[in-house]
Amino acid sequence: MNVKDYYFGSFVGDLDTVIGTNRPRFFGGTWRSRGCSELGKVEKKCRPHFVTCLYYSVLIDQALCQHAHDEYKKSRLFVLYPKFNRGPDPDKRNMNPRVILRYPLHFGLVSSDALESLAKPAADLFVAELVETVEKLSSKVNLSNFFCRLENWPRDGYVGPRDVRMFRNEIKVEESFWDEMLRAWRTRRRN
Repeated sequence: MNVKDYYFGSFVGDLDTVIGTNRPRFFGGTWRSRGCSELGKVEKKCRPHFVTCLYYSVLIDQALCQHAHDEYKKSRLFVLYPKFNRGPDPDKRNMNPRVILRYPLHFGLVSSDALESLAKPAADLFVAELVETVEKLSSKVNLSNFFCRLENWPRDGYVGPRDVRMFRNEIKVEESFWDEMLRAWRTRRRN
């Protein structure tokens, strides 16, 4: 199964199973402390796809909240994307989306090979999805500026020395996902 088929066919159903059907969906407070036990509800063969789509969906949500806040909060799209945070206030308690990849890898629920094989096609899919989403929001949101801000989104403090020691392989996968997203955007911008 490819990531596009999974995203448009099964992702929302798996989100409902894992996170629940309330809108907007809040999750993440127990992601690390309970070993991502929620992922046990997703079929093992679909977990890499689910984690990949979840990572990019949260990244889109947080980027839109950060860079197109007013337009996004007023839109119906706001309730569709999952919110990765510790509580029901999506503005103040967002967690770093990198750990969506980190902890399932760390706890052995997905493999780095499975995730890395999905990084490129998922990045292409989600850059296209983000462009479409931003175009739906408002003509006031300049895509080039938006991606420039996303590309330069402060990542300082996202990976500390302790993280590097504890999660060396996981961080490598996280970086490959970020690099693929930036590559997908640069490719789209050139075309």
